[in-house]
Amino acid sequence: MECDLQQPRGSDGLELYSLPVLRLLKRLHQFLPSFCGTSLTSQLGRVFLTRCSGISFGLCLNLALTRWLGISSYGKFAYIMSWVAVLTIPSTGMEVLVTRETAIALTKTGRETLGSFLRWSLGNTLLLSGALALTGLLTVSFWPHKLTQEVRLAFQFALAGVPLICLQLSAGAIIRGFRRVDLTVFLNEILLPALMLGWIALCLAGKIGASASVAFEGRLIAVALILFLYLILLVRLELPWPWKAASREQIAIWRKGMNSMALLRGIDTAIVRLPVLILGLLIGPVSVALFSLSTRIADSVVLTMSIVSLTIGPQVAQFHAERDYVGMQALVTRSTQVISAWATAFAVVLILSGRWILGWFGPQFSTGYPVLLVLIAGRTVDAITGNVGLVMTMGGMERVVAKTRAYGLALATILCFVLIPKWGAMGGAIGYATALIFYNLVLVLQLYRRLGIFTFVVGRTRPLSKNSERSC
Repeated sequence: MECDLQQPRGSDGLELYSLPVLRLLKRLHQFLPSFCGTSLTSQLGRVFLTRCSGISFGLCLNLALTRWLGISSYGKFAYIMSWVAVLTIPSTGMEVLVTRETAIALTKTGRETLGSFLRWSLGNTLLLSGALALTGLLTVSFWPHKLTQEVRLAFQFALAGVPLICLQLSAGAIIRGFRRVDLTVFLNEILLPALMLGWIALCLAGKIGASASVAFEGRLIAVALILFLYLILLVRLELPWPWKAASREQIAIWRKGMNSMALLRGIDTAIVRLPVLILGLLIGPVSVALFSLSTRIADSVVLTMSIVSLTIGPQVAQFHAERDYVGMQALVTRSTQVISAWATAFAVVLILSGRWILGWFGPQFSTGYPVLLVLIAGRTVDAITGNVGLVMTMGGMERVVAKTRAYGLALATILCFVLIPKWGAMGGAIGYATALIFYNLVLVLQLYRRLGIFTFVVGRTRPLSKNSERSC
């Protein structure tokens, strides 16, 4: 499947990469295979280089934060970020919907409703995020005595942070829908941590006291700058906003998809953030810091899966639209093999050197090594099951995914409330890893039953037939 990344261009004839902050990215791409090739490996080249660089910047950022804040304040910062993530749940569902609908619209001759959809999605994002921010502000105003200091800070920052983060996610989703995945990875994974590192350097130079609130202020400034760059990119795409207005029936379909995506992303966010919130409620910031840092390190096991997901998402949506399940199975099989190979290698490295890596961030973090081992086990199983959630979501089966993950969330909630009071961060890791393994295995069976597509690294390489879609 060929694509033309030289288009669209602005009216001045400049490419999207002509922005000064992206010139370095363009030069790096000259040494990589063409992103428009049919080979999965060639399509992953640019994103892989950018994402690996982003992992390095993220590691440096967390190292700087832990050294600057200390284990207790770092735990408070992670707790605040978890609450803000929960507050953005309804709006983050729009992110996947925007990517999917943009990619599908670009494969069809009738693109006249795409502009209406983008206007509708951005308007709803502003409305939902504004309502959530106002809710957080009112909560702090009327019940301050019933909230911990960290929760009060999270709700106070939500007034500015939630709309900024939601708009950033939506703008990035539009760019990804136009197959500019490498741009979004560069801005989110490299430039954002670099801006945060700059903020820490400014605080150190200005002798500003280290605290969770100061760190979060830097985060908001960095997000605002990234959003500004996204808006410039959207202007250069020259989206024809005055396109044909969508019908009420079409808007109803979009709203249904948004609700389903919001439910799905909300469950995903809750599963990841639930142990942090319970640890902060029942134990304290030190346990939050141990679990949060171990989670970030264990997430490197699925580094390749996140890269593949960003790259093949629009292609999977196109295969669903064309009902080409043979092509989809071939793509899924190749991607799962790549994901599993890299995940196994990363897992072995982390098992052997995990305690040493944790020691970089401070001597107190080395006690989180058993927590890291449990999280690595859960992430490894997540990797070898492939992009099963992505395949089902891009095919309109988000309700099935949401229902399955809701069972996983219920399992994680029960385990966390039972195990965290006894074992602290280890209890949270067991609850999170168990839920992760449970819902991924169930989704693999669900996808095979409905479409005949198998996402494990071994098994069927083709569905039953090219155009035989089972009941969804």
